[in-house]
Amino acid sequence: MGDHHKNLLCVCVKRDSMSTSQSATSSEKLTVPPNLTDPGWQYGDKKGPSTVVCRLCGKKTSGGISRLKKHIAHVKGDITPCPNSTEEMKRVIREYLVASEKKKSKKPARYVSTKRRKRSSSEDPSSSSDGIEFDSLPQVRHTRKLRNAGKKLDTDIFESFLEDLWSKISVEKRMSCAYFDSLWFSLYKKDHTRAKVLQWIKDKNVFSRNYTFVPIVCWNHWSLLILCHFGEIDCLRTRSPCMLLLDSLLGAEPKRLEPDIRKFVFDVFESEGRKESRKCISDIPLLIPKVPQQRNGDECGSYVLYFIYRFVESAPSNFTQQGYPYFLTEEWFTEDDFDNFSKEIETFSMSKKKSVSQEMDATKRSSPSPVQCEIHTGNNIIEID
Repeated sequence: MGDHHKNLLCVCVKRDSMSTSQSATSSEKLTVPPNLTDPGWQYGDKKGPSTVVCRLCGKKTSGGISRLKKHIAHVKGDITPCPNSTEEMKRVIREYLVASEKKKSKKPARYVSTKRRKRSSSEDPSSSSDGIEFDSLPQVRHTRKLRNAGKKLDTDIFESFLEDLWSKISVEKRMSCAYFDSLWFSLYKKDHTRAKVLQWIKDKNVFSRNYTFVPIVCWNHWSLLILCHFGEIDCLRTRSPCMLLLDSLLGAEPKRLEPDIRKFVFDVFESEGRKESRKCISDIPLLIPKVPQQRNGDECGSYVLYFIYRFVESAPSNFTQQGYPYFLTEEWFTEDDFDNFSKEIETFSMSKKKSVSQEMDATKRSSPSPVQCEIHTGNNIIEID
């Protein structure tokens, strides 16, 4: 065990070092956390599926141990800093957060089967309650192509490229963001898979991040929903959560998605046991900025990927309506910028398809040849391959 972990286990909360908060009367030594690999539990007590109480100041945080660590470490975002955390505590927690992100970024891209993904999504949520460990969330790996989509991206190439792209974004920028699998919104709209999608979202505490990207595939068209600062909804508007809907084809009338989007957001809050009223949630603004537009009917998926990349690179730590639309204008990026990005997607797609084809050929060569059998029934012969 490293020296900083030894120090963590011996931290004492002294009465004279605290403010007049709820925990100011506590002078007992902090107990050993339930998960020694995560120093965040040294400072928090779990009070519910996603609620943790800070031992230093008594603040209740939703979003699991991930948001508590941001609270302790004074990470800028959607949670207030702990007034009683020391510089040493902040240093240790920040080092752990950065190390977790770097460890995640070193993992190779995962192209896994539908069956494997379904198993992972049903695991015990308590086995990994820290959202920092998951940049992307459990995915449903159907290889589903858009019908009559021509050269549009299918969801498999989209997910593979996004995972590769995500690994190249700096750790510091990724720490405040998360993204959904591109099929989740479609699956949510189906009665028989809605509950499962809501459970996946609840298990992973995605709203502990400042920005959550929700790719939407609907009516053979891609668009991007961004949920901004949903960790703590403040009806008094001291913080300003909002939703952004980016569409490279405004002629497709993206506003018609609003009823489904608002129902989705309300169901997510309800499934997590949040206390916000229906009116408070319904008052969250849905903004549709005028972003660069596609030039043909096949580019929408590539635009969504580029929207995600450019937004992560440019987004402020606190996106509010004051100053909106910020960088989200028709001049956000040039056609040349997008064309260069599209070439990267095309190269990636060709490489992956070639790799898959080679794997299939290798499988065929290693498989035994079919054995021909003949069943004689009188004068008739039935051949079976």
